Formats: sequence, C-alpha cells, structure tokens
Amino acid sequence: MDRGGLAHTLKPLQRDGLISVNVDPLDGRSRLVSLTPAGIEKLTESDSYWFHAQQQFEQRLGAAEAEALQILLSRLVTSEFSQGEM
Repeated sequence: MDRGGLAHTLKPLQRDGLISVNVDPLDGRSRLVSLTPAGIEKLTESDSYWFHAQQQFEQRLGAAEAEALQILLSRLVTSEFSQGEM
C-alpha cells in the first residue's frame, strides 16, 4: 500500500476517534499510529462479529473446505503483496 492509500484508509478512523496519529519523537519523518480507547472498544466489540462470521463460513463449507480456502486465499494475498502488486 502506498503512502496515499494508507492516508486515505486511516483518515476516517482518525476522524471517528478510533486511532491517533502522532509524530514519532525519535524520527520526525515518521508517524506513530495507535488505537484510542474508543478504537480498543470498537475492536473488542467487533471480535464477536468476526468469530460469528467465521463460524458461519465453516458451517456452510465444512471444516476441511473452509481451511483449504483460507490457505489458498492466504497464499494469494502473500504472493501479491510480496510482488508489490497490491
């Protein structure tokens, strides 16, 4: 992800108070991104939704097919990221 894409992704999270972006005191060119208390709360809340979605996914495909698909998708993403295509 390039710098512009990252900024575009982070801006709504910062606007909604879920993350804070601060200058790195050790390197003024860098920024440190942290979850705010509201961001931590939202992440905790979303965990139950993620767990439920994963259960539904496995129930519909079966454990073996769900695992196989997750492995294939992981390979695809890892391959594309390592080649700089995403």
